[in-house]
Amino acid sequence: YSQGFHDAQTLARKIVPLFKLCSDQLSPCSHYDFGLRSLKSVLVGAGQVKRDAIAAASATDEPIQEIPIIIKSFCSAVIPKLLPDDISLLQSLLRD
Repeated sequence: YSQGFHDAQTLARKIVPLFKLCSDQLSPCSHYDFGLRSLKSVLVGAGQVKRDAIAAASATDEPIQEIPIIIKSFCSAVIPKLLPDDISLLQSLLRD
């Protein structure tokens, strides 16, 4: 699948609604982007993180957990753009 994710369909069922929730529930700021451009940025970043994890885990043969990679990439791409009040709301969305 895309960017080397084996569980891409399950991940898509989680990340797309997360973008929708962010768009609906976070403050309506003009610099927030929860569209396809932002989604692609998260996926490309996650692909790079996964490739790095594969290279690091090749010596240990440990399975790569894909959900934490997506969350890490999402947070890296989205949190720097958020207002402080929206960061706590985003963290509660991620917990769900």
